[in-house]
Amino acid sequence: FALMLSSILAGVGAAGILTNAPAVWIGMDHPPVWFDIPVATVFILLTTWLVARGAEESSRATLILTIVQYGGLALFAVIMLVAVFHGQQNPTAEPISWEWFNPFAIDGLNGLLGGFLVAIFIFWGFDASLAMSEETTGTSKQAGRSGVTAILITVATYVIFSVAALAYAGVDADSPTSLTNPGNIDDVFTTLAGQSIGARGAMIAALVVGISAFSATMSTVMPTARGLLSMATYKALPHRFAAVSAVSSTPKFATWVIGLTSLVIFCTLDLISDSVVADSVYSVGIAIMTYYSVVAISSVVYFWRTAFRSWRTAMGQVILPGIGALILVPVGVLEAYNMADPENGSGGSLLGIGTAFVVGVLSLALGVVLMIVWNLKAPAFFRGETLPRERT
Repeated sequence: FALMLSSILAGVGAAGILTNAPAVWIGMDHPPVWFDIPVATVFILLTTWLVARGAEESSRATLILTIVQYGGLALFAVIMLVAVFHGQQNPTAEPISWEWFNPFAIDGLNGLLGGFLVAIFIFWGFDASLAMSEETTGTSKQAGRSGVTAILITVATYVIFSVAALAYAGVDADSPTSLTNPGNIDDVFTTLAGQSIGARGAMIAALVVGISAFSATMSTVMPTARGLLSMATYKALPHRFAAVSAVSSTPKFATWVIGLTSLVIFCTLDLISDSVVADSVYSVGIAIMTYYSVVAISSVVYFWRTAFRSWRTAMGQVILPGIGALILVPVGVLEAYNMADPENGSGGSLLGIGTAFVVGVLSLALGVVLMIVWNLKAPAFFRGETLPRERT
């Protein structure tokens, strides 16, 4: 459920980012709700339809969009770094420093935890290719290599672009061209392009941002729908989620449930949240940490009796997952506590509780309730009757 929630909220965040793209093209600084909701509706329905059409069509579209997206990122990173080396950066920006790479230099625990949550959100998504391995050609080793390659590309992309953006724009909230200026938070990329290239650059950046939102949403919905299909096959969810289209060979029902739920949450957030993007990032982060923690603990419990036959298996199956759980669980609890304060996230609240907490933590609590209800109605999976525990 946490995995499904992560995918849904990622779609909400992508829709929030995408609404800025057409707004930039028509010269609208702060798009109102009547503009956001129709644009997001078209975006979410279109991406869901593309994914439901089949893995081959949607992956081909994702590949094209990703090439354009990375091309735009690389181009703007080079432009910003060249400007920095020529002394044309924002006057309030600080020079590149090794301290930027030191997590212990972060001022205060809340800043560290918030950064950790955002880093989890950034890092998540490398496993999309692994989840789709049953529908692709090639060997299991190639699927594993694709996951590792995705990790390396993700890390390199964010480190290089973040360094370029920090060095060029800086983080002085009082500067109108800074990364942390409230007016730039929802779409830093377009703001940076406008500064470095001009109005045309901002329009191109808005297009790249829109494209990236499409590719990111499609690459998260595809594997998550397969996860719901797998759960329903073993009766951990209603059987309707296991339905596969004879034409497209995709779990259409599961795909549309994810898409339509994203649409409902976006419309709700857009009405009560001061920043859909900020609240979505924090909410997705807490959901990702939850299911990563469950996976880490499960790995330790499952492999405990067999992993210590060699140091390699012990390290990969028990020790590293155990360390991961020891870090993720307390950080997740502390961050969930902080998210209840409206000051964390967008600043919006519902009955005095931060919207990031309402969307992220309370949605996870709903998953626990749904699991209990399904256990009472169809206990076969929970008794181990549909998926017996086996050991390699």
